Amino acid sequence: MLGVSCGGDDGGFAEIGGGSGAEALSDEEFCAEIATLDSVDPSVDDMADVVTMLEDLADKSPNDELRDAMLTLIPVMTAMGDIDENDPDAMNEVMEIMMDPEVMAAGELLETYSSETCGIDGSADEGDSDSTETIPPLGSNGGYIFDDMEAGDISDYVEAYGSDYFPNGYVSSTSMSGADGYTEVILDFADADSLDGVALCEVIAEGIAMSTADTAVRIVVQEDTVDVAVREVDGDCAAV
Repeated sequence: MLGVSCGGDDGGFAEIGGGSGAEALSDEEFCAEIATLDSVDPSVDDMADVVTMLEDLADKSPNDELRDAMLTLIPVMTAMGDIDENDPDAMNEVMEIMMDPEVMAAGELLETYSSETCGIDGSADEGDSDSTETIPPLGSNGGYIFDDMEAGDISDYVEAYGSDYFPNGYVSSTSMSGADGYTEVILDFADADSLDGVALCEVIAEGIAMSTADTAVRIVVQEDTVDVAVREVDGDCAAV
């Protein structure tokens, strides 16, 4: 469920779910319902059916805090079901919603509940992923690298700012490598009409800070594999 409902907020969407008078489930019963959602695949299953399942589950939440968190996520699920993945503006709009602090807080609350109360470990599914962007435990030179985020997390965050900082362009590659005492993150951009390298460097730093408390990171922004901005460890972003 957490993998599918990765974010959303109430802004711009009608409130759905709740108010049905459904009897609240116990923690044990609610956890059993959550477990049935593990098999949901958003790329295969109908999103409308998933939303209906979540609406019903929200009505039966053991407490108001869980119910509110689920109702925060449900509207974005609806939006994601209608999105045209080939429309950059639509994708950027959804990404901006998903990065809303209220949305992220709702996801974290559900993740904590699933882990601590239900004993459901969401990391198991991540291990089955074929993604080549999962960062290794160590860099190629055996150096230091943080292990609590993926390169794809940064790419997704930066893509939400495409229209502002790299119009008509895209993130062509994202890499992380270990160095002596720090992690190096490199994002390469392609086909951009213009590229604000320093602003993008700052956006990348912000995205990393949202996923890890680690500040030992060097950031490099490239355009067609050429460095255009760099942030040294604990330094400021600057043009090359």
